[in-house]
Amino acid sequence: MVYNKNMKKLPIIFQLEEEIFFLFAFLNLTGYDQETNLRGMHWLRTFTRKKLREKLKVERYPLLKYFLSRRHQGQFVQWLLRKKYIPDDLAKIYLKKNLSFFQKFDKEFRKFINNERKNLPLSETKKFYLTEKNNRYPKIVKVLHILMKVLNINFDLLNLKKVIITPNFLDSYNYGYGPKIGKIAFIVYGPLRSGDFRLIEHEFLHSVISPLLSRNKIFLRKLKKISKNIFLKKQLEKKGYDDWAVIIEECFVRAMTIRAQSLNLKEKKLFLEKENKKGFKFIEKIYDRLKNNYEENELIDILNNILNNIEEVL
Repeated sequence: MVYNKNMKKLPIIFQLEEEIFFLFAFLNLTGYDQETNLRGMHWLRTFTRKKLREKLKVERYPLLKYFLSRRHQGQFVQWLLRKKYIPDDLAKIYLKKNLSFFQKFDKEFRKFINNERKNLPLSETKKFYLTEKNNRYPKIVKVLHILMKVLNINFDLLNLKKVIITPNFLDSYNYGYGPKIGKIAFIVYGPLRSGDFRLIEHEFLHSVISPLLSRNKIFLRKLKKISKNIFLKKQLEKKGYDDWAVIIEECFVRAMTIRAQSLNLKEKKLFLEKENKKGFKFIEKIYDRLKNNYEENELIDILNNILNNIEEVL
């Protein structure tokens, strides 16, 4: 692959999004116990949960609890970021029914923040955020710049202008969300295991893949026809992957993340098998097409070629 030396790097900003803290504070209060770390939750999450249970009564917010039980937490993360950064576009993005749902959620969420702000240990989170920024930010920037170089993409074509990194200590280890909001690539990440930045790469890749999928009319037309004859896997629906375009995007992101790692063939095969068992059964075919063409061609051309022939993958 020939790298474009004149290609601009995206600005990378590290900042705390307070509303995401408030969202996950309430989720933890109402039974969000998901955790992948065998040693248990991050100490700040454990501390926050203890403080919340001492001071807050969830019974005061039955409607907020109801709304949060109806959708995956990632959808609420996206709503809060969209409302903050592109409020004028909300009516264009959401169907009328979904817009109404999230507006009702938002009304209850504001009540919770206004009533309980003084009871939420945000100051401790801000202190640890500064520690995280000092320890992680330079390493994350380096990892993303290496990935951007490998991708060799003109980000103006994807309408991307900057990256915002947002730590979320109240989530599970290695859980994250990577929405593209307007012209911003967001990386909202839970606690990371030492030296492991695959989650950061994964979430950034969503902002690369998502615009390519959404503007490829050949892919969208074919997917609409093909998906009528393919049933969603229940195990994916439970994780919030309830749409075929979202599932295909996730398969691309996971395949590209594995492709970018410094792993031997055996290790990469094991990762692909794990993803397959999780329900992403198309990932190996996508990975093979990336593997065979990745070094010789522009990545956007490779991805569009796979998308244009999506029936060969599904």
